[in-house]
Amino acid sequence: MTQMTGKRLSRIDVMRGIAILLVVLGHSVGTLKDPVNRFVLSFHMPLFFFISGMVAKSGGSDGAVLPFGKYLLKKMRVLLIPQGTLFLLDTAFDIALEHKAVTAGLILENLFGWFLWVLFYVSIVFWLLDRTGLLKKRWISLLIALIPAVLTQIFPIKTVVHIETLPMALLFYLAGHYIRPAVEKDAPPRAKFRSIWVAALPIIVIISRANSPVTMYSNTYGDLVLFFAGAALGIWCVYEISAGLGDNAVLRWFGVNSVIVYIFHARMLNVLHGVGKAIFPALEKANYSYPAYFYYFLIVCVLFVPIVYISNHWVAFLFGKKNIRRKKGEAK
Repeated sequence: MTQMTGKRLSRIDVMRGIAILLVVLGHSVGTLKDPVNRFVLSFHMPLFFFISGMVAKSGGSDGAVLPFGKYLLKKMRVLLIPQGTLFLLDTAFDIALEHKAVTAGLILENLFGWFLWVLFYVSIVFWLLDRTGLLKKRWISLLIALIPAVLTQIFPIKTVVHIETLPMALLFYLAGHYIRPAVEKDAPPRAKFRSIWVAALPIIVIISRANSPVTMYSNTYGDLVLFFAGAALGIWCVYEISAGLGDNAVLRWFGVNSVIVYIFHARMLNVLHGVGKAIFPALEKANYSYPAYFYYFLIVCVLFVPIVYISNHWVAFLFGKKNIRRKKGEAK
């Protein structure tokens, strides 16, 4: 399989950095009715699956498809171990700070947090498509994802393991995988539209207001035509922004450490909101309104610096990574 160059990987890390910051911003708002949150929700999770698809591969360095057992263990390490860490963090928070009783419902809810599980499912289906040769037949593969994605909207189902979200997530994952060659070549058709992406922003705003709030974790997208239009335009805008920014160190740092940010951000915001309510009891509702939520967002972003450093250097295994050790100024 074709490997992306370091420059392209950096660009994708910048895209991922923008995506995870949008997640943090959306959760800082705390309400689906806020226009900013509706704008973010309209495309940010499809963007994550699209980015994952851009770098997806089921083969080793020789390009051959990895044996399923080896591939499965790899995906379990990088996705399910972090999910286990998130489960422990959420459960400890619920018991210690929110004084919730330990019930089967609480355990299942925290154990099957949706995003990493769905990304795991998608990765397995991607391997199966590659192994059977269907991945090369892009229209068939896209239909395999699109048809059940539409059916789950016509006949909605809800499961504790979020399997109903798999088809839609797979659709954007495959879209990212199939568009990768054009990205690698910086294809002329894309270059022609490079300077007009800004015009898409107000369109996304209009779509996000016209459509009901998109909540991918509950497999709810409102009007599918509006959803696909908003998601596609949002992904395009983020790609063009990342292309214009180049190798932005800050955004790339957030992108590289997006799993750690994802695991910690929600509970960090919960604590900050609690502190804000205690200090300013008369402004409880304003905690989730502009400009208060923007300050929470900035504070959390700053706090990630020591948290990510500690996580990477001493407990990286909890996030499916290897510890970073430094000796004489070099990473080992």
